[in-house]
Amino acid sequence: MKDCCQKHNTAYCPDCGSKIVVVVNNEAQRIAEQIHDMFCRSNHTDGCGWYYEINNGEHEWLKGTHKSYYEKAQSILQVISVGEFKEWSEKFNKIKAIVRF
Repeated sequence: MKDCCQKHNTAYCPDCGSKIVVVVNNEAQRIAEQIHDMFCRSNHTDGCGWYYEINNGEHEWLKGTHKSYYEKAQSILQVISVGEFKEWSEKFNKIKAIVRF
């Protein structure tokens, strides 16, 4: 990343046009993916941008939906540990399978 790119919170640097690669916390990234899978009830054709923000297998964490879920994941990690989240999500998924929503 060039010096000019570091001051922008966009997918591309408006100064030089370079793609900005975001270094993400792997745990927060995994949690962001999980909470999207757990809680997103939007239509993924035109209501949620999650899958449109994945290009060649690379998640674009500075774009709308990804950025929103990543920020939520970071907030979750300020309240509970990764282990606690894992334990909670396993219980949630068992309940979800029973309720089937």
